[in-house]
Amino acid sequence: MLLTASYFIYLKEPELQPEQPIEQIDQPGAIKLEEQLNIMILGADSLIPGKLEGWSGRSDVIVVVNFNPFTKQVSIISIPRDTHVVLKKYKDIHRINSANQLGGYKLSKRAVQKLLKLKIDHVIVFSMKSTIELLETIGPVKVFVPVDMQYHDSKANLHIEIKAGLQELKGAQIMNFLRYRNIDKEIGRAS
Repeated sequence: MLLTASYFIYLKEPELQPEQPIEQIDQPGAIKLEEQLNIMILGADSLIPGKLEGWSGRSDVIVVVNFNPFTKQVSIISIPRDTHVVLKKYKDIHRINSANQLGGYKLSKRAVQKLLKLKIDHVIVFSMKSTIELLETIGPVKVFVPVDMQYHDSKANLHIEIKAGLQELKGAQIMNFLRYRNIDKEIGRAS
């Protein structure tokens, strides 16, 4: 889920010079890729408002990561949650994020494979709670917040209050930043 807000998040990384070679690191048990590998990452909400646990809600984050050993590149595509698809067994047109709710990660996987016309090798599903725990493990992250963010939904137990400007946010605060929807439409949120 961190990928969905990559435009606003600044992580400290060691800087590489263009001429500096990247050394291959041999790790015990590491697998050398012989063909492309596609991993789908889902960020699922809960079916129960206000609860952060659960794997079978709508997947408001759908990302496919492609590892290509031939070009030595990693490509990432974020699929907007409002993308319309026809889901097998559910003959009507649905938003793609409902696939996880209707048929779990397997239906999501089939829908994304059909949409992108590629094979998904592995799926990772993050609940909101597990995402917050992951973000807490990473520690505070500097985030540029473009506007004052204020939103309160008592039914969903969602209370967002983040000031505009460069902020240092932690797990639950980052999740609130990611969940805030009054900046612009879905495409903008995913950038």
